Parts: sequence; C-alpha cells; structure tokens
Amino acid sequence: MEFVVRAHSVKMDDASRDYAEAKIGKAVAKMTRGSNARVDVEVSKSTHGTGKTRVKVHVVIPHVPSETVHADESEMKAAIDVAADKISRALRRHKEKRRDRARATGPVRDPYAPAGDDDDGDGETVTL
Repeated sequence: MEFVVRAHSVKMDDASRDYAEAKIGKAVAKMTRGSNARVDVEVSKSTHGTGKTRVKVHVVIPHVPSETVHADESEMKAAIDVAADKISRALRRHKEKRRDRARATGPVRDPYAPAGDDDDGDGETVTL
C-alpha cells in the first residue's frame, strides 16, 4: 500500500505523520487486504476563520471507485481519528454493497427467450 501524507499551512512533525499513517493505514488495510491501494492524506488549516484543522483522505484501490472523506476538528489528532472512522465506514459500506449484490438471488430470465414465452408452458420463470 502506498501512503502519502502532505501538510499545507500546518507544521506536521514526524510523530503526527506516523500517527496519521498508523490510524488511517490500519482502517484502509482491513478493507484492502494486500491490494495495490494508494492513500493520500492532506492536512491543512481551515481558511474560513474557524481555526480548525481539516483532514482530507483520498483512497484509490484498483477496480474500485475511489473514496474521499473530509474531517474538520480543532485538534489535528482528533481530525485524523474522525477521518479514519469515516474512511473505514465508507469502505465497509462499499464492501457490503458489493457482497449484497453478489448474494442477490432470484429468478433469472433467459435474455434470448421471446417475451411471455417460457420453455415448458407452465407460466413460470425459467431459472438458469
């Protein structure tokens, strides 16, 4: 997994950088399991006068729509924690949605059969 942490208008020491990589990396690693994922983390001060720290996490996993979350908190570690929770929930939601679609069962219609016509004439849907 490739992990990039960038700081804009905020001084970020190595301890904070390691904390962000540990928290967000752990949340993403649970869902990706060895895939070639890329995680971009941007930490910046809010420019709207609130003085809050903004954390933006963008996760790119091959063959999966990318996920982006934003978290605004007054403390940098709190913002990183919120962003880690949000990205974990977003990736879990995507995984469950994919699982539910794969498990969806029901009668399957033959796409080449004429409308209203079935194989044995008993009016039931043909399952393949």
